[in-house]
Amino acid sequence: MNLPSGAFSSIAFLRPYLKQFFCSAVVLFFLAATVSLLHDVEHTGQDVSVRGWRIFTWLKLIVPKSMYVHETPELPKAATILFAQGLDSLRPETIEQGAIYDCRFLATVASLTASESGRKQLYRHIKALNNGSYTVYFPGVGESVTVSALSPEELLLYAKSKDQDGKSTGIWLAVLEKAYGQYRNQHQDFFAQVRRFSKHAIFEGRFSADSQLPGFAAAYGATDDQAALLLGERKLHEWQTFSFECGEFGLGKSYATLRQLSSWFDRDGVRQSFTGEQDKALRQVLPSGLFAIATTELNGNCQAYGLNPGHAYGVLAYDAQKRRLKLKDPFGRGDLHFANSNKAIDGVDDGVFEIGLSDFNLLFSHLRLAQ
Repeated sequence: MNLPSGAFSSIAFLRPYLKQFFCSAVVLFFLAATVSLLHDVEHTGQDVSVRGWRIFTWLKLIVPKSMYVHETPELPKAATILFAQGLDSLRPETIEQGAIYDCRFLATVASLTASESGRKQLYRHIKALNNGSYTVYFPGVGESVTVSALSPEELLLYAKSKDQDGKSTGIWLAVLEKAYGQYRNQHQDFFAQVRRFSKHAIFEGRFSADSQLPGFAAAYGATDDQAALLLGERKLHEWQTFSFECGEFGLGKSYATLRQLSSWFDRDGVRQSFTGEQDKALRQVLPSGLFAIATTELNGNCQAYGLNPGHAYGVLAYDAQKRRLKLKDPFGRGDLHFANSNKAIDGVDDGVFEIGLSDFNLLFSHLRLAQ
């Protein structure tokens, strides 16, 4: 079929703009890709807000060494004791996050170790081998992961387990973190491999989708619940909080819902419905020895009260009579404070604090319970 020569004349005026449109689309694509890479942070060394242009670690090859001299800290001596205090080594209060951005993984571990059954399970599943390596069994997938002995650099950067006097309770947490990271490295989907290959090539000059150290890949679980599946054999059921779904002015942070619309007319009543359903779920989950985590990923208001935005907290206990949650910050600090002050409400900024369900719904984004 032959079209008349003027068939496309009505759109011919667009031709001069097609090149500009194409170039703009390419620029926007690369900007979006760069933003995505910058948000896929594995450890402090890749955090542009912490290190600035030094996230491009390959620059060490061409810039004066004096510009990096302050980045060579003294490395600790090798440690091999898994559980310095036996079963008591595995307590949520001992957990201290290192340089890896894996708070959701550590929050899950904290919640698991809040129960006697969880401590005993982890204690059985982390073992030292005669050749100096370690093996960690993940019951959720029925697989064991063997990792080599921890290097001084890994001991410096990985999570630590310390008692209230600051003494190490063993390297069990660092070994677990390394094994979890190694597992995550080995089970990346195609999209994740492409994205991380590009990230490592651009920022580190490494042409690999695997993290620089195995434990760094524990950060791949910062936005999912794989840790709960691997360690606890259960998925996490998500409960949105009042602040996430309804917001301060009836405008939530996700899709519009009926409860959000209802909050325009009966805000207190809707808030009570949130705390009521969470109370019911918590009564069922925690007494059974199961686990839970709480997150602040989209709640910037929490900073005024000493909490960290974009962070995960382990749920250690729930007082059903008082409707109060006991939480653990993997950082080992960051308690609930009085508004715009540096004073912890419980008097001790040790990363463990209690919060009522009403306040929880204002300062947190989600509650995730194993079911």
